[in-house]
Amino acid sequence: MANIPLPTPQLDYDEWVVDSNDALHLHLVNPKVVSTSQNRTEPEIMTSFDPEFTEPVFGDKRKIFGYKGLHLDLYYSPSALVSHLKMQWDAQHPSVTYNQHEEPPAKRVKVTGYLTPAGGLAAGTIPSIADHTDPAHVLTQYVVIDFQGEDLGPFTMKAQQAEATFQPPGTVVHQYRLEDGKEYVVYRATFESPGFSAYHRRLRSFFLFLVDGASYIDEDPHWEAYMTFQTTPQDDQSVKYSIVGFTTVYNFFCYPDRVRPRISQFLILPPFAGQGHGTHLYEFLYQRWLQDPRVVDIVVEDPNDAFSDLRDRCDLKFLLSQGVSDHVVAPFDAAFLKTFRLRWKLSSRQAARCLEMILLKKLDGTDSVQSRKYRLQVKKRIYLQNQDELIAMDAGERTSKLEEVFQLVHEDHQRMIDTLEV
Repeated sequence: MANIPLPTPQLDYDEWVVDSNDALHLHLVNPKVVSTSQNRTEPEIMTSFDPEFTEPVFGDKRKIFGYKGLHLDLYYSPSALVSHLKMQWDAQHPSVTYNQHEEPPAKRVKVTGYLTPAGGLAAGTIPSIADHTDPAHVLTQYVVIDFQGEDLGPFTMKAQQAEATFQPPGTVVHQYRLEDGKEYVVYRATFESPGFSAYHRRLRSFFLFLVDGASYIDEDPHWEAYMTFQTTPQDDQSVKYSIVGFTTVYNFFCYPDRVRPRISQFLILPPFAGQGHGTHLYEFLYQRWLQDPRVVDIVVEDPNDAFSDLRDRCDLKFLLSQGVSDHVVAPFDAAFLKTFRLRWKLSSRQAARCLEMILLKKLDGTDSVQSRKYRLQVKKRIYLQNQDELIAMDAGERTSKLEEVFQLVHEDHQRMIDTLEV
């Protein structure tokens, strides 16, 4: 009987695809405290957290092909940010030949979320068995990685040396202490500050993984960065630093001789979130710029919801402390708004929103006249900001839409006022 060839087994692609958000894990370590396992030295992990966004690195679909049970552990020393990548997996597809102990292959490109060789698949197609790349190498295109492999010994030794001599780039501009007694310091640096360019290239990867839509900035002299570090005195009289958070600011020229600082990126690392560091950093920056006669106003580039809340809370709290509410009544006109925003160096939209929240905080809910004035004031801003879209609607639809948006804005204003009172 003739030999009948067996059918070729079909590859289950889903079985060999992992989500990059699930695969990647970030760790801050203490290289001074080590343990030994299987004749390998490993530093103590102080804290671990997962990225929220890996799309900038691994594509919009966050897919890595060729592995089962993939783990990408990225270790950082706490101040110098010496880094190590350990890549492990339960199973590796035979077509994936990269071994992390060998030299990485040539740079590949991303197609529709899968990692594929340069010149590979057309958009929207399923990868063939040979369409893959190693995720470790892809990470090196975006992150400064000093060491790779299962052995963390060389990384630990280098991190110990770097941490012992680390000094933040730039100059000290602010210091504060939390109620638990821990002390923190804020450094300001530009790309002209010695050592900052190299340090920023290490620091910026956190933006990529933790801020939605983040991208890297150019090394332009108009950029400045403010970095918060925890400071811990050591027995030898030295100071140990640990990075807490940072923000980047671009200073736009404003004719004839003034500047308009724009907060571009603002991040407190997850282990330090919720402790008040974002508030300390923003309030310091606001007061610094408020007192600087060169600064016209302060703007923010595409703030996310968390930063918008922080900004609203800080601005509103400060304005109320200055007795501003005594002078705010509805309706206020464009001239009043301009005077107010220039005095407090707020953008037009932020100034209007703060005034609306102040009106709401003062409002007696039983006063129908003042309630109507407040409502019309808010609707006027909503209308002017969305005029093109609203004009295209018929009168009934426009009225209904304005009321719908007003209710959403009103609820958000009330939520912010409630957080102040708590």
